[in-house]
Amino acid sequence: YKGSPLMTKIESVQKQTLDIDTLEVFNSEEKAKNVWLRHIRLQPDQVSEKSGVKLKPVSGLKGVDYLLPENSPVKNTAWVFGPIIKLLKKNGYVEGLDLDAAPYDWRLPPVVSEQRNGYFSKTLEQVEQLYKNNNNTPVVLLCHSLGSKAAHYLLNFALEVKGRSWIDEHIHAYVPIGAPHAGAPQGFRAAVSEGDTMGLDAFMSPEEGLLLARSMGSLMWLFPTVLPTSVPPTLIMKSAGCLRVAITTPLKIKNLFRDKSGHAVRLKITFG
Repeated sequence: YKGSPLMTKIESVQKQTLDIDTLEVFNSEEKAKNVWLRHIRLQPDQVSEKSGVKLKPVSGLKGVDYLLPENSPVKNTAWVFGPIIKLLKKNGYVEGLDLDAAPYDWRLPPVVSEQRNGYFSKTLEQVEQLYKNNNNTPVVLLCHSLGSKAAHYLLNFALEVKGRSWIDEHIHAYVPIGAPHAGAPQGFRAAVSEGDTMGLDAFMSPEEGLLLARSMGSLMWLFPTVLPTSVPPTLIMKSAGCLRVAITTPLKIKNLFRDKSGHAVRLKITFG
């Protein structure tokens, strides 16, 4: 992957007078990254692993807390649910009792996740266990980004295999954070134009991000689409009603593909 930020750094360093140990560190980093990319990319069918490769998500809360290892000195700069987990535990929640996570293989389309790993069936069992652990207390689904789409799929899956009464009994609320319910232009950018490094700018070049994105069958799940008029773009469902949050400011979708700067928008919030 010549031309990546790390390779550019190595080429720059090679022109300087350095001890052999320092140079070996840079070269080993580049080799490790290339191996990682080869392993995590799927076959051209966008669902099959490379020959001899089998990856699975890290289970439990460790699979959703931080992007960096526990012993990393900069772990707290790459958090996902880490601060929320810490806050919940501080307020008495116990992992495995009333607090758990359901990490998933975000490279795969949801139907493949169920066919291959029984992911959604196992997650329903996980919800039932949390429900029983806490004197039949309904569960809150707290989700982030594409995970919100996965949870939305889970609710529809539950509706089909368990029925509406199961959802009413076992689910207290579905709370999506940064949910791309209507799709995300980033998905187009990642697969069609310049690629996307998913926040790993120091690790991957846009070209490498493009290779990775085009191997993922889940990416089309992020492509912008139009929801029925009765479905709000972001919502929190409770038995008391539905909290709707919608953007009322006109947006030019074309500009969102490349313009990464911030934009002020007006929100309309209703409950009922």
